[in-house]
Amino acid sequence: MTKLFALIGLTLCSLTANAAVIETVGKDTIKIHGVIDSQDPQDLQDALVLLAVNNDSKVPPHIIIDIDSNGGCAVSGITMHDQLKRVAALGVTKITCIVREDCVAASAAAIIWNGGNEQVLLKGARVLYHLPYRVSAPGPDKVIDALDNRYIEAIRHSVPFDVATLCVMASMDEGSHVYYGVCHTKTEGIKGCRLDANTLEFVEYELPTK
Repeated sequence: MTKLFALIGLTLCSLTANAAVIETVGKDTIKIHGVIDSQDPQDLQDALVLLAVNNDSKVPPHIIIDIDSNGGCAVSGITMHDQLKRVAALGVTKITCIVREDCVAASAAAIIWNGGNEQVLLKGARVLYHLPYRVSAPGPDKVIDALDNRYIEAIRHSVPFDVATLCVMASMDEGSHVYYGVCHTKTEGIKGCRLDANTLEFVEYELPTK
């Protein structure tokens, strides 16, 4: 529940917290924990280079991206998503993006989670999407612009659920404070979910597939 309350700060665009901690663990893992900000794409690039250095100047055959973040800067999230896609496209490494037990990847962090070849949720984990939030227009937004389209494309990458369409509908009708996503329940496995960050109403249901 603490994770859900923390989402409100991001919905209100309170991005004054410390930047995400991006660090390598061992020879195959990069942890991305905390608020995503403008410095983080460079930190992710540095971490990818360090993994190669730690593997005798070769890209490791399997890279694990361990995410626990409520999101942050939309542009940084897209940039980091693209970084992971480019590495995965080289065909020499498999990138697994994972949200561990009772952790979350929301907003910009959910976009990063979609960047790998494989997406993994452990029990109690949640991934929550919405279209980019505008401080100047926090309510419903009938216009889908270039950044929205980048988000929609990224949401659809490597995910079998049609979450992007739900996010578009919510942005136009209710505003980007409504999140759609997937969660790994303790007893029922993968389910769809919806969170209204203004009311903290959280519901689970069957997500439509593509």
